[in-house]
Amino acid sequence: MISEETYNFNDWSFIALSTKSILPSIDSCKSTSNAEHFDKKSAIPCSFCLYQDKLKYLPQWPEMIFAKNHFTIIHRPSCARIDFKALDALLLVDNVKDWVKIQPSQNWAKARQNCEFIKNTIKPYDWTYSTSYAGSLSGFNKVSSTSARIDMQKLAKREQILFYQEIPFFEDELADNGCSRLTLKFRCMPSSFFVLLRFYLRVDRVLVKINDCRFFWETGRDFILREYSSRCKYYEEMNDYEKTLCMNENEISAHLDLTEEKCEKLEFY
Repeated sequence: MISEETYNFNDWSFIALSTKSILPSIDSCKSTSNAEHFDKKSAIPCSFCLYQDKLKYLPQWPEMIFAKNHFTIIHRPSCARIDFKALDALLLVDNVKDWVKIQPSQNWAKARQNCEFIKNTIKPYDWTYSTSYAGSLSGFNKVSSTSARIDMQKLAKREQILFYQEIPFFEDELADNGCSRLTLKFRCMPSSFFVLLRFYLRVDRVLVKINDCRFFWETGRDFILREYSSRCKYYEEMNDYEKTLCMNENEISAHLDLTEEKCEKLEFY
C-alpha cells in the first residue's frame, strides 16, 4: 500500500509518496501477462517495464529499488518544482567504468552469475551504483553558481518540526561486501525547510563514499540554495578510530576527504 502525504506551507506544497514495497524481480514480472503490465486506467507501463526500458544499459539493478517512492517540492505561484525518485538517480550510474577494481567486485559478479537478466555476462560498469543525483528540477527561472552557503548554525537551532519525511530510494548490500543506498530526509520548520539527499557507499575494508545534496529555503527568499558535495576515503588511509565509524554514515561523514563541491542558487522568480 502506498502512503501519500501532502503538506502546504506558505506558497509551498510538499508531496510524499512512500511504500515499503520494492520493485518486483524479473521472474514475477514474466509470470504476469502483458495486458497486466499496464495500468488499466492510464494505459502506462508498470514500474518494472518502465525501469527495464530506461535502465536497459545496466546489466543489473540494486537489490531493493523503492520504485514508487517519490518526493516533490512545489512552489505554487511560479510552478517551480523539485522531484526526487529512484529512476532518475539510477540513470546517472556509470554503465562503462567499474571504478572499484577490487576483490568484492569479483565476489559480486560470482554471486549473480546465474541471474537471467545479465544473460550470463558481467559487463563493466559501476557495480556500486554510485550516483551524483541532485534532484530533478523544472520550472525554475534561473539556476546559477553562488558563493553563498547554507547556514548550518541556523539549522542546528531548536525549532518546531511542522512536517518530516524520510524516504528510501534504493539499497544494495553488494553481495555482502558492504552497502550502497540512496535516501532522502526532509523537514519543514516555521522559518524554513531543508532537504538532505544522501548516497552512502561502504565497500568493506576498502572505502567509504558519501554524496550529499542539501536544499535550504528561508522565509522571504525567492530562491533555494542547493549544495552538492562528494566525500571519500579509502580504508587503508583511515586511522583506527575512523575504521570503527565506517558503518555509521552520520559519524564517518566528517572524516572523509572532500573531492567535489558545488553550490547553486535556484531562483523561482
